Amino acid sequence: MKKLYSDLRAGGILFLVSLVMYFVLIPAQIKLKGNEASLAADFFPKLLIIIIGFCGLLLAGFSAYDLYRNKERARTERAGGAWKTDYKAFIPHLTFLVTAIVYLVLMQYLGFILSSIPFLVFLLWHFGRLGFVKNCILAILYVPVVYYIFNTGFRIRFPIGPFGF
Repeated sequence: MKKLYSDLRAGGILFLVSLVMYFVLIPAQIKLKGNEASLAADFFPKLLIIIIGFCGLLLAGFSAYDLYRNKERARTERAGGAWKTDYKAFIPHLTFLVTAIVYLVLMQYLGFILSSIPFLVFLLWHFGRLGFVKNCILAILYVPVVYYIFNTGFRIRFPIGPFGF
């Protein structure tokens, strides 16, 4: 039953965030010139946000229906505190989010390679891969290969660090 409460909350949040993104963030970021064709620059972001909002609405609706079907059980569990959120469970997610934001900020100053190697070492450790030396070796081998493939093969430029790469 606790899952139903968290699904109801998560679905509502997804729906509200998708509304804000659709009506506020996308129009503020993507400027259209005059009368664009039917497939303008904002088409795919808006389509994605509509799908996310619809999925959030479905998630909230199904969990609300399940809570409605099991009224008595939901009432007793609600009295027992099943609707409360355990914020300690979100610490790993918050840690990842903060380090990802720091990574994106540092990438502008250190470049892709110098910022990606420690970030990849952290991610490997954070998601359970043991062995600091192995993580460092993987990151030192993997990041330059990704940089080379995207830089030469796809001609996608990454931020350049103080050493020119």
